[in-house]
Amino acid sequence: MLSVLVHQVTVQNTGVKPTEIATVVVAFFALTAATWSALTAHRTGVRQAQQLQEARDHEIRRQAAQVAAWSVPNMDNDGTQTISTYIVNASSLPVFTLELTDVGGTWNFAVQEPTPEPRLMRAQDYDWSEDGIDPSEIRMATLLFTDAEGNRWVRDKHGLWLLERAKLQQVGGRSVGTAAAQRSASWWRRGRQSSAANDQTG
Repeated sequence: MLSVLVHQVTVQNTGVKPTEIATVVVAFFALTAATWSALTAHRTGVRQAQQLQEARDHEIRRQAAQVAAWSVPNMDNDGTQTISTYIVNASSLPVFTLELTDVGGTWNFAVQEPTPEPRLMRAQDYDWSEDGIDPSEIRMATLLFTDAEGNRWVRDKHGLWLLERAKLQQVGGRSVGTAAAQRSASWWRRGRQSSAANDQTG
């Protein structure tokens, strides 16, 4: 009853019709609903963009994440101390233009084919006890390499880092890498397919 009286007094004092007040109220709630919808859509868009970027990051790292090199200290039966350096490429494609740095220095090689099992790159005499190296410690070597898409990477004790994205060009309606690694990977695929075909016909 009080609200009705207040409403009547307000209308009488202001000369505003009840229908006009109702229109304002409806417009206010409509604006509030539209604002909420816009905010929700924005948040959804941001979340989807983040998920898409995460998927892209995962895809570009897919091969590189399967490539690593490390060194292991050893002691021969005669007491000689050595360090052996291994590399693994657990992906299905080769990597290229590798630069591997361990305690013995740096050397370069052109290609590393898939190696499901760790491959011994070199074993060298090294007095690791003088350097305070724990004989049970596995030391990550520093490895720079280019993946099959032409992206340049470095893996070291701090993790895996993308140094340079592959430069892309449009070929046949799709983007492909222009780096030499892209061409080398295609050549390697053809060679494997040709070898498999020869094995079947033989």
